[in-house]
Amino acid sequence: MTSNTPNVALVGGTPNVSTFREHLEGWGVDVCAHIPYLPLRVPKQATHVVVLKTHCSHNLYHAAQKVAGRRHLSLCAVEQAWSQAEPLLRQHGVIPTLAQQGQANHQANHQANENPRDRILTELQAKVVRLEDLLGQAEEMILERDELVCRLSEQMRLVLSKVQGFEKAAPREQEPDEDLVDPWEGLVRPWLSQRNGSPFTIRQCVYAVFGIPPLDQGRGYHNRIAVALRKLGYDKRKARRGEMPDGSRPWLWFLVA
Repeated sequence: MTSNTPNVALVGGTPNVSTFREHLEGWGVDVCAHIPYLPLRVPKQATHVVVLKTHCSHNLYHAAQKVAGRRHLSLCAVEQAWSQAEPLLRQHGVIPTLAQQGQANHQANHQANENPRDRILTELQAKVVRLEDLLGQAEEMILERDELVCRLSEQMRLVLSKVQGFEKAAPREQEPDEDLVDPWEGLVRPWLSQRNGSPFTIRQCVYAVFGIPPLDQGRGYHNRIAVALRKLGYDKRKARRGEMPDGSRPWLWFLVA
């Protein structure tokens, strides 16, 4: 069973959309996600995609259009200011129109005059529907978790095989020492030489060296790669405004002169 409650994925906008979210939830709308930057991953339960044009890059907006078209979701682009966004949200069915609001008020008044026992039964039935909906979502999340664990296990196996292969190929010293080269330095160095000193994010580095998508990368990969990069003469800085195509400002690694 599915619920008639709109489920909205917010795309773009400023990092803090709490006020906009509170307005939507005040109308009984569920906000399942806020995606301010690429990559765009709209949850399966979303029924509407609302693009907040404030600070939304063209690439992110086009990605939202493609996802909405492919999954037949309602899409509307609005300003983050609620007074400007509200009329368009009503027009696209995200929040009820004034006529629907009046009908809902009439039904609420009618229900208030009904037999209390009938009203309680109606409320219980609605809660059962909602519970079944939540159970269905929980089953989907469990399946996604199991799939992710399998993917991570396979990726870890590939990473370990690369590291072990490098360790076997690298000449060994007579005695272990703290200054020995980390095998990951040898894996990273060829990719760095191809970039000719151009800045990059640590997620790009992990993806290029190990083939792990950015969303599947753990902090352990980033920490060890960071140690290797610093030993190879690299340091990090915040991206300048306008430096990234999508307008974001991640940490960029660069070769220290």
